[in-house]
Amino acid sequence: MTESEFYSLSKSLRYAFYLYHKEAPLFGICKKIITEDCYVIVEPNQQNEWEKYGTVVTLEMIAMYEPISKMSYQPPSYKSFQLPNKKAKKMVIFGAGASCQYSYNMESGDYNPPLTKDIFQLPYTETLKDFPGAHTLASEIKLHTNSLEEYFEKQWKRVSENYDPLLMEKLISCQYYIANLFLSISSICSGSDTSNYYNIVKQAREYADSNGELVIFVNFNYDLLLEEALIADARYNFDTIDSYIDWKQGNLLYFKPHGSCNWGRFIDTKKLNIPGNSEFNRFSFIQFAHYLYDRKMLPYEFSEYFKEEINIISSKIVTNNLLVESSDLYMPQLLIPYKNKDEFVMPEAHLQMLNSVLPHIEEILIIGWKGTESKFQSLIKNHLEGKKIKITAVTGGSEYVKKSFKESLPLMTKQDWKFYKQGFTEYIKKLDPFFT
Repeated sequence: MTESEFYSLSKSLRYAFYLYHKEAPLFGICKKIITEDCYVIVEPNQQNEWEKYGTVVTLEMIAMYEPISKMSYQPPSYKSFQLPNKKAKKMVIFGAGASCQYSYNMESGDYNPPLTKDIFQLPYTETLKDFPGAHTLASEIKLHTNSLEEYFEKQWKRVSENYDPLLMEKLISCQYYIANLFLSISSICSGSDTSNYYNIVKQAREYADSNGELVIFVNFNYDLLLEEALIADARYNFDTIDSYIDWKQGNLLYFKPHGSCNWGRFIDTKKLNIPGNSEFNRFSFIQFAHYLYDRKMLPYEFSEYFKEEINIISSKIVTNNLLVESSDLYMPQLLIPYKNKDEFVMPEAHLQMLNSVLPHIEEILIIGWKGTESKFQSLIKNHLEGKKIKITAVTGGSEYVKKSFKESLPLMTKQDWKFYKQGFTEYIKKLDPFFT
């Protein structure tokens, strides 16, 4: 948006403003804040509190705008769900430390899921060159940073506070790289008969069935190792995105706030106008990532091409060299690992279900999670702040985890904590009474 376009905006209309780095538009008015020498997008009735409710932008960050009455963007339709008739008193939260120790028979050199800090390190970078934007950033990541999350936090801050489309294109490439990496890892690690996930699912299922309760699983990992355990032990299916929160198929509800390597938003390739000759009639996942990167597509442009909300990608898409029809191409739905994650990448119906079951939680089991996800901590605070919760934490950083919960659960005392510092496998071996 230019300054002359800004001054031509009608004072009586609400607009949809498409920021170059976001898939969905922001709604409201755009006004100049003289005292701050900036612009803000905010709803008309909230403009006096723009610091709280508005989004600060530069004009060049606004890639497109249109009056809401003429808006081409169609928000995804959300499915409403019947809320469960049972309460959930126990919740299990999984972080990267859980998948990294998913097997109790793991030996040195085994190909196990990486911790966040290792995503761009050997041996996981075999396919990195297939994603040129991610490959470009990898050089800087390896040379200059000790924390991958802090690095991506800094990159995201740059694209959200400044106009940097080249960096945004590289971050999209990273999404494709990470999705591809964890699809491959999930395939390599599947079929293990020494999975700790199998044991925790069995314990949770037996407890829930015996007590007539629900158990909540919250998984911040992108891989499919917990899905595999639920399929094998609890006979769950994940044919659709709704399966994760279908309490009628069992007493275990499953939430992935940061998305998953098997989640995507399908793209209408007819609208995208992919070349129709035989060379492009069939794309692999990697080829499509290349195509988008070469075309320099930005998130706001995708909103026009999405067919639907987040969904399970086709079961045909398993490995990076399996060709799929172009009608099955998609944008991965997972959150790049920022330090202070303040977003969710899951369907609105999942969030509604999570909000409905959280208030009854009395005990939490944490496995390999640091507790730094600010938006999820806000959910815990909103629903459980006034309750005395007991937490069992399977983690090496006990003081770090305690600190993460200090604000969200202020009533917790030293006696409400139990720690297992040796990891997932040792926790399983000790037969902790959490599910008794």
